[in-house]
Amino acid sequence: LDLERRELPFKGTVKRPGFLSLQLASRVRLLVSDPSSGEMVKSERLVNDLHMLRLDLQPGEVRHVAYDLRDPELKQTKLAARMAALMDPERGVLAQLMRTLKSKETEARALLSVLRDVLRDLPEDLPEARRPDASATSEEAAEARLEA
Repeated sequence: LDLERRELPFKGTVKRPGFLSLQLASRVRLLVSDPSSGEMVKSERLVNDLHMLRLDLQPGEVRHVAYDLRDPELKQTKLAARMAALMDPERGVLAQLMRTLKSKETEARALLSVLRDVLRDLPEDLPEARRPDASATSEEAAEARLEA
């Protein structure tokens, strides 16, 4: 969005008074409508897949600016596919993330249940355990556990 207010000298001349000049740029086609007349203006597509629109508004004028999500060109782009993946509640990225998190939560609850059962069956007074030896290799540690 690029805002610019231009004040032109208009006393004693035929020039118009100051106006507001807007330049809008977007990756999606823009639609600008005049609510009083219903006139619709679309943005221009530039070479680098950028849509540009310039509006010069007189004091008191109102324009509505919106994205044209029904544009056929937009529906064939990667941006539209990413937007649809985010917005589609059944197949979207966020929905997939929620399903993954719920399955991980279910696995964690099952593991917690097993650990509680194991801890419940342990005697109150546990036997003394040997101090861990960091210098022992994994094979030596496995043999030491089997001997104990």
